[in-house]
Amino acid sequence: MKYLLLIAVLSLFSAPGAYAQAKIKVQDKDVPQAVKTAFSSQYPNASGVHWKMKDGSYKAKFTMDDAKHLAEFNSAGTLTKTGVAIPKEDMPSVVNSAISREYPNARLGDIYRIKKDGQTHFLVAFEGQTGKTVMYDEEGNVIREQP
Repeated sequence: MKYLLLIAVLSLFSAPGAYAQAKIKVQDKDVPQAVKTAFSSQYPNASGVHWKMKDGSYKAKFTMDDAKHLAEFNSAGTLTKTGVAIPKEDMPSVVNSAISREYPNARLGDIYRIKKDGQTHFLVAFEGQTGKTVMYDEEGNVIREQP
């Protein structure tokens, strides 16, 4: 019985940490007005906007000019990251080589060119068994992987 109680208590303490890392879907009405104002100012022709929140940042995925986009804002409405979907051919050859080397038989899903803090990265979603998302820098180095 003591062990069950210990496991229950430890689960309670570890759950908030795991929950804090998850992206949470947010309805438009729950997005702060400063974020909505900044978004509509930056992207007046956006459609199909879907919001998520992670670590206090608001992330929008949307369509504009027949392309998929993403944008991230802090709670004050400051744009912190942008991205646009691109074809595989628009990635640097070193990134394509890294993908072919690390995931030779993987099927690629959406690929985004991300701009944040003056740097360009490439967010690649893999489909099928791999099912992960990998961020590469312009030299083909892995920045981060998410299962």
